[in-house]
Amino acid sequence: MNRWTETQIALLTLLSTRRKEVIALYDIGQSLIAQGFTETEIMDVLVKLTHEKAVELLPGSQMRVLKAKAY
Repeated sequence: MNRWTETQIALLTLLSTRRKEVIALYDIGQSLIAQGFTETEIMDVLVKLTHEKAVELLPGSQMRVLKAKAY
């Protein structure tokens, strides 16, 4: 498994129970950085999920999960 996939799985696992809830990116980042992921790795996955319309990035460094993804 490559690093991008590991980051995606960790992020989706963290977000799996928070659908439609507004979440601070700081909270997500703190948890994933504690697991050893970098800010760049996290943002790369978030941007891809945004393009897939799975998450929505909001003003004020927040986000919302729009649809659950199963991997």
